[in-house]
Amino acid sequence: FNDTWSPAITSVTRDATYTAQFNAVSKETGFCVDIVDVNNSEKTLKLNVSGTEWVTAGWPYEVNGTVYYRDQAKATAAGSDKYRATDRTLTIPYTGEPGENFTVTIRNASSTLVSKHTYIIPQEIKSATTLTTDQTAPIFVKGATLTVNADIEATNIYVGHDAKLVINSSVTLTADSLFLRTKPESAAELVINESGAVAGSTKVLYTRIILSKSGYFQFGLPLSCPISAVRLSNGKTVGYKSGTGWILRYYDEDKRATTGPGDNWATLDAAASIAAGRGYEMYSGVDYYREFYFPVNLSQMTNTVHVDYTAGEQPTNNGWNVLVSPLTHTFTNTPASN
Repeated sequence: FNDTWSPAITSVTRDATYTAQFNAVSKETGFCVDIVDVNNSEKTLKLNVSGTEWVTAGWPYEVNGTVYYRDQAKATAAGSDKYRATDRTLTIPYTGEPGENFTVTIRNASSTLVSKHTYIIPQEIKSATTLTTDQTAPIFVKGATLTVNADIEATNIYVGHDAKLVINSSVTLTADSLFLRTKPESAAELVINESGAVAGSTKVLYTRIILSKSGYFQFGLPLSCPISAVRLSNGKTVGYKSGTGWILRYYDEDKRATTGPGDNWATLDAAASIAAGRGYEMYSGVDYYREFYFPVNLSQMTNTVHVDYTAGEQPTNNGWNVLVSPLTHTFTNTPASN
């Protein structure tokens, strides 16, 4: 991630390519690489390489110069034992350390370069960890809690949907970017204790991966975000309300009060913002994975959510609003005293 968004696939720098390891290279640029697991102690990466053109043609690809094939049959035909496993992932060894680079290259059947991108090996945190010193390698928190207990600087911190980032009291985290992954059923948890802070220079983004154009799914944010600011994870804009773009719909309280139950969802205008705490339906017009980034400003955190009320003829149809949690994480089953 650089000062704006990730650059084109043929123009890479160390800082700008960090997000690529988390689905940042989408089908629009040729293929998608997702690091689905990192084992820093055994120094292995589990990659998922996809993309319609690559899967259909079965093109080989290279990781740091070693050629891998889509399946065992194609590898055998080429006299190789390097291929992607049946679970659609490939485990590769690396000799470097977290923060160092590896490059994935895809060529077509004529050996013409299709895509080439350099990624950074992250430091993956899978158990409770406390940071008190600056971090130079990117961090991916997975199913664990990462606590910042001193003023520190970091490059990029990616908090999985099943993970938590805690900023303790009287300390400040300064990072290039902070990513908060969301899924329909769970979301990354961000806890900033009293007088703790995430520096204003840190780019904060909520992310959501969506798969298909089979229908709408529920979506919301605890902070507002202009629709015009939304990007794909490769930095590209995506057409709003276009055939292959994306759409957000809000629940039209006024229409419900006027016409009663039914399809009372209405499309949000392209010039509008996603309101904090309001619930929406989201749709993607393609049948492959895309990860959307929603940049937010933590200084705009509020505990107030606007709701509408229209007095219609039937009182039971009045005042229906769809809301989401105003918290920066999902609700948990804790005692009422909390």
